[in-house]
Amino acid sequence: MSPAFRAVLEAGSRKFSGESQDFHRGTTVGDHYFDLDIARLRFMGGSSNHWAGWCRVLDSQDFEPKAWAPDTGWPISRADIEPYLREVHDILELPDFRPDVPISDDIGRAQLIKSPAVRFGEKFADEIDRSKNIAVVLNTCATELAGDGRRVSGAKLRSNGQDAPPFERWFDHRSSLEFSSPQVRAACASPTGSAMAPMTRRMRRPRGTTIWAAPAWAPMS
Repeated sequence: MSPAFRAVLEAGSRKFSGESQDFHRGTTVGDHYFDLDIARLRFMGGSSNHWAGWCRVLDSQDFEPKAWAPDTGWPISRADIEPYLREVHDILELPDFRPDVPISDDIGRAQLIKSPAVRFGEKFADEIDRSKNIAVVLNTCATELAGDGRRVSGAKLRSNGQDAPPFERWFDHRSSLEFSSPQVRAACASPTGSAMAPMTRRMRRPRGTTIWAAPAWAPMS
C-alpha cells in the first residue's frame, strides 16, 4: 500500500511577513495574555520560530474533566500519549524528562527541561520539499469547518486574500471555494483553538455531542 498523501495548510508564508502577522491583531477577552501579534507567529513553523524551548510533559489530571469548569476534559488520556514521548524527544532534541520533586503530600516542584529551541519550519523544510506525499499550501487558512457535529469532513478556505480553489484544483494554481476530504486534522496552539470555535457553529450538532474546538491538540476525522 502506498503512503497516504497529505496536504498541510499554512496560513502564512515560508518567511515572516508583517502583512500576514497583522491577522493576529485583536483583543483577547478573559484570562490576561500577551498581545497575539507579539506572542504568536504566522509563518512556516509557527511560534516555534521564537520559542525559548522549555518543555514539560502533561500530567494525568490535565486530561480529565473538571467539575468546576464545564466542557473540560480531553478525548484522550495521559496514557494515550505515552507511546509517542520517545519520538517527541527526538523531534525536539530533548534530554530525558526529570521527575517532579515532592515537597509535601500535596505540593511538588515541577521539573522543566530545555530544548535547543527547535525551529520546525527550518528543521523539516528539506524533508517536506523532498517528500512525494506531503504538500504544504502556503498563505491558506480555513474560515469555516464543515461536518455533522461528530466529524469534520471539510473546510472553506481562503488563499492569498481570496476564496481558495477546491482541493482537487489547488495544484493547477487556479482559484475558488472549498475542499472536502475523508480525513481532516486540525492541529493548532491554544489561542488558535479558541479562535476555531466560531468556525464550528454552522455544523449540525446531534444531541449529546461535543465538538472539540479548544484543546491544543484536536483530533478531527
